[in-house]
Amino acid sequence: MALIKEQAISLIQSLSSEIDFEDIHYHLYVQEKIMNSLKNSDKIKHYSEKEVKDKVQEWVKLKSSGINPL
Repeated sequence: MALIKEQAISLIQSLSSEIDFEDIHYHLYVQEKIMNSLKNSDKIKHYSEKEVKDKVQEWVKLKSSGINPL
């Protein structure tokens, strides 16, 4: 918890002195979203370029045969 507080303080100190509360809230929100995404990124299946191309080709074939792949 102390680390989060330190990160929030550091973020706020890095912002312009003319920033308002809404801007501070927005920056904290964005930082939280980025931190959560990075923390969860290892739990998400990642695809190589080849895997994506193969999957798209499979979908195109299914679609051309009248099957909705999604």
